[in-house]
Amino acid sequence: MPPYLPTPEELDQMNNEWVEPYDPENAPKNIEYGIYETTVRGQGTQGSYWYHLPPGYNTNTTQNYPVLIWLHGGMSRASQGAGAVEMYRAAMDAGKMPPTIIALPQALPVGWYLNSIDGKFPIEDVVIQNFIPHIDSTFRTNGKRGIEGFSMGGYGAAHLGFRYSELFHGVSPIAPAILPSPG
Repeated sequence: MPPYLPTPEELDQMNNEWVEPYDPENAPKNIEYGIYETTVRGQGTQGSYWYHLPPGYNTNTTQNYPVLIWLHGGMSRASQGAGAVEMYRAAMDAGKMPPTIIALPQALPVGWYLNSIDGKFPIEDVVIQNFIPHIDSTFRTNGKRGIEGFSMGGYGAAHLGFRYSELFHGVSPIAPAILPSPG
């Protein structure tokens, strides 16, 4: 059976979904939900994200932490990263990974973490100019930041991580959707 492809109407609706719908009954259990201002898109606009605070974050209030930004794949949502968060939390609990804040921004389903040519979808600018500063001002971060993503998010991690290398200490594209250039 071929994969499901959305209708043009469904795709148009998805391409305006900067805020992932939040349903507390069905929300992932290991991550929290947040909203931030996306001023790059205009006054009064918002985006959503999920986040996980490391063990000890709420009790050791003087410690600052590194951040891992996890980018979701195409035709998906930020909550897709809940499984990755579980894996990283297990690594933190086992002492195999330092305590790390994990932040998962909602991006558009086919935006590739780039700015659209027509300027309607400034995904790259939202992540770099709005999301990262929001995370740094909301949580106790220490300036060390990595970026990781799966599929389309893997492409986004590579693109953003290398383009803005001064912002990231590590780049991890997982199964990145990287296509050869034509010609």
